Amino acid sequence: MTASEQPKPVFRIIYRSHSRIPVGHRKKVLADIFLHARHRNKDAHITGALLITDHYFAQVLEGDRMTVEQLFDQIRCDPRHEDVTVLESGYVDTEPFPTW
Repeated sequence: MTASEQPKPVFRIIYRSHSRIPVGHRKKVLADIFLHARHRNKDAHITGALLITDHYFAQVLEGDRMTVEQLFDQIRCDPRHEDVTVLESGYVDTEPFPTW
């Protein structure tokens, strides 16, 4: 494998947060989040995964560092959740969620 064929490291942020979305509104609000995020993230070449439980979110965001950090800054300020905690951030050799 030549240097040009080596996988390029990607930047990753993993965070968790507490949902503030009222139970009766979750289905619609989460559907809106998914619809918006799919298009935005695809256009920005951001991949990752989102896990949702009754009261918590956990998400992995991967891509260009500046793009991921800008998106995370927007996510951090979103009033639909609180107690946003970064669990890990840094460069990784591969994207485990390349098609998300």
